[in-house]
Amino acid sequence: MVWNGKEIKGKRPESPKMAQDLDSILYTNSQLLERIQSYKIDGKNKLPRFENEVQTLKKLCATSMVEKGLNKNKEYVERLKYELRIITSAGFSSYFLILHDVYQYAKQNDIPRGVSRGSAGACLVAYLLDITMIDPIEFRFPFARFLNLERLGMDLVNIKTDNGKKLMLFQDDPVVVMRNGEKVSCLAKQIASGDDLVEYPKEF
Repeated sequence: MVWNGKEIKGKRPESPKMAQDLDSILYTNSQLLERIQSYKIDGKNKLPRFENEVQTLKKLCATSMVEKGLNKNKEYVERLKYELRIITSAGFSSYFLILHDVYQYAKQNDIPRGVSRGSAGACLVAYLLDITMIDPIEFRFPFARFLNLERLGMDLVNIKTDNGKKLMLFQDDPVVVMRNGEKVSCLAKQIASGDDLVEYPKEF
């Protein structure tokens, strides 16, 4: 069957009543489609912005680390630095601050909330902000399960230092390398074969 905008052409339902009803339904749908105005979705983040949102997020996490007695545990400290670097670079600081406000309101007003939902249980920042109640390090949940820069399409450079440590840097991250016996400042994307990485973003 083919709908030409007014009626069905081709094989029709055997029942006259069914054919009439189908004509009416398709005609109504075609009228509706004609009234829809074209629009474009720009895909930009429309979340509310916070003043000093990156510093606010870092401060909340740091305070929670102390309250939970995790601030002297190297594994937690390094994991937090790693997560914050990705979250802030991806522009998601405001998203976490909004969730923090929502869950704080629920907590203060005795509104039931779940332990976690989906992959959010793999995020230490969410745990520190009381968005979730699961410690991802205790349960060995990798952060990439929740948020992965490569899936976000962000430009990355994978680097291996001379001591075997693997790093994932943004292409425009400022670094210092030892090149031909001299220290050279450049961007991560400009690191050449034979360069030894000397300095890189501390928060990574």
